[in-house]
Amino acid sequence: MNASAVLNGSVTMDGQPTLGFLSFSASTRNKVYKLALCYESSCSSSVQLSPQLLRTCRQIYAEAMPILYGENTFRFEIYNTSGPYYDNFHYPKAVSHDFRQNPRRPTAKVLPRLTRFSIRVNYTDCHKIAPIREAARELVSHLQGVPTIDFLRLECQLDCGDEADAHYRDPCWDEYTVDDGGREEVIGMLKTWLGRLRNVKTAAVEGLPEPDANTIKERWQSSEPLEKSPLPDMYELLEKHAKGLDFCKQDLRAALLACETDEMEDFRTHRTAILDKMRRRWEDMNKELTLRDPREDGDGSG
Repeated sequence: MNASAVLNGSVTMDGQPTLGFLSFSASTRNKVYKLALCYESSCSSSVQLSPQLLRTCRQIYAEAMPILYGENTFRFEIYNTSGPYYDNFHYPKAVSHDFRQNPRRPTAKVLPRLTRFSIRVNYTDCHKIAPIREAARELVSHLQGVPTIDFLRLECQLDCGDEADAHYRDPCWDEYTVDDGGREEVIGMLKTWLGRLRNVKTAAVEGLPEPDANTIKERWQSSEPLEKSPLPDMYELLEKHAKGLDFCKQDLRAALLACETDEMEDFRTHRTAILDKMRRRWEDMNKELTLRDPREDGDGSG
């Protein structure tokens, strides 16, 4: 029996009609789609579904695609280590290079069709915090392009190092933490960067102190324009111009911490310090170049 007969039905040798899949009611077809395309927990790259069903015909694609993308919860993982090596971290599946190349993971074209997400953050205090911050910022930049987020859950497991981690100390620890305040710093960065998402219909946060969890949920479910919370945007603009300048490194780091603790005055102080240093550096460079330029002779001759 060919595919058309399976879909639309046919007639047997003795003249008896048979029912094709599309002859069933819409509710029955939806049950089949959910059995083939929905996972009872959250989806990751290891979940085995049957998306090839969408290739059967245009009608099935139109009926089943919203179920595949709209009723599954897609999971993204952020952690700063997978062992005792601080540079072996995992970016969210949504934004890593592997994500863009691996067809088993949602692509940039598919991401706006998704409506349900789960973000899991694993942090161990023996390793750098920077990978978590970078991953969270990039993930949010992608999720901000999703038109509708029906459900968003944040699961945090902080200080989750294993026995091997307990005997290892990141050699760059001082560069990424202040007074061993790594856990609090992670909470602050999650509130700042993940808190940039808006208009989430249903929000859940697990593994954080209740006040911090409530802050994130309130921001997610708010419709307040991001302009009302300008510090992250201001920091990103400052970072764009000052990152990589050694003489601005300490103030840029302090400005980041002020941003993530919502300290506007501290941020302004370090922003002003960076701008003053950049201005003085520009003036010094301009002065030295002028002195060495032969066209700047006092007699005006070339």
